Amino acid sequence: MEELKRCPHEELTFAPSLWLRVRALEAWLNDRARQGWSLATMDGRDVLLVQDGARARYRAVLVRRQRGVDFDAAAADLLARRRAEGWSFLGACDGVHIFVDREGRAADFEDADTVPTARRLAAGRAALAALPWLLLAAYFVIMRFSAGGYGLMSASPTLMLPILLLCAAVAAGAWLVRARRALKADGTSGEAALFAAPRWQRSLCVALCYIVLLAVASVGALLPDLMPKLLPDLWRGAPLTEAEAPLRTEAVYGVAGAFVSEAESGSFFVPRVSYYDEETEGASIFGRVMDCRWPWVAGRVLESQLGYASGYESVEVDGASFYLWDGLDGGSNLVCRDGTRVSDLDLSPAIDMETLCAALDARAE
Repeated sequence: MEELKRCPHEELTFAPSLWLRVRALEAWLNDRARQGWSLATMDGRDVLLVQDGARARYRAVLVRRQRGVDFDAAAADLLARRRAEGWSFLGACDGVHIFVDREGRAADFEDADTVPTARRLAAGRAALAALPWLLLAAYFVIMRFSAGGYGLMSASPTLMLPILLLCAAVAAGAWLVRARRALKADGTSGEAALFAAPRWQRSLCVALCYIVLLAVASVGALLPDLMPKLLPDLWRGAPLTEAEAPLRTEAVYGVAGAFVSEAESGSFFVPRVSYYDEETEGASIFGRVMDCRWPWVAGRVLESQLGYASGYESVEVDGASFYLWDGLDGGSNLVCRDGTRVSDLDLSPAIDMETLCAALDARAE
């Protein structure tokens, strides 16, 4: 090695993903060989070129693992065939095997596998580049759905999901564009991409990636606050009417109260969400009524609401299910499902099941 370095020499480091630039690498090696330079040694990505005037010939071939193919056997077969044709093996990096003909007597050979293999690998890397964004989108959907289901397609997720999917498409598309350009590059235009960037450039690239990730995270955190200002309210139904209220203070406590209702922003799965509040002297009912799009959504919402109860009493009246338990503030919590409608009520003061059944009978009359 020391003797080689006494001659004019260059120490270089190949860039990652060398398999994308097999043809550019081969053209560059042969161009340097015509200038009297030889690839003396190769240690992973580190290579040593010496100016010895040898004017050798070089070939670069991509060999990577494939499903159902014994890689070791395929690589050994490739080396044996190339040696039989007069080529000497110099080394390999990222699956790129480099052969040299120093005597000028080696038989040329056709290489029909390198480009298809590189394209297949590029497609796989594109999918891997998109995978983190797709996993983040899936995690976002699962967490929103696990949190109750009815918030899954509200305004923030409606915008957030396309943003995440767009990021996945951009990441995959960038890889495919990069691969296409690299596969078309020749030894002159592709020379700069063959070698690793200086450390300061790599550090700058990493810093820019972190800045982009922080920006995306910041925007994602602000989406719930920004959505009402940036987007029209896609799912805001009408307020609840007095006739639609599942329970009234007059039926429960025997005294009519002032009824107030207000619509809230819903979601794709729960397009109508309404609050109502009815108060009278010494008694009140505060309710949230959710009209779900499908019965299975109503079941999921009901399950989520019942998760807050440590224990409850239940009764079924006219096809509707009612679940009653004592609240933490001295009142009662009541959850009702009637078809695709789920109601969550806070009643004060507390009531028992007998009072509830009497109120439901009074309502039916």
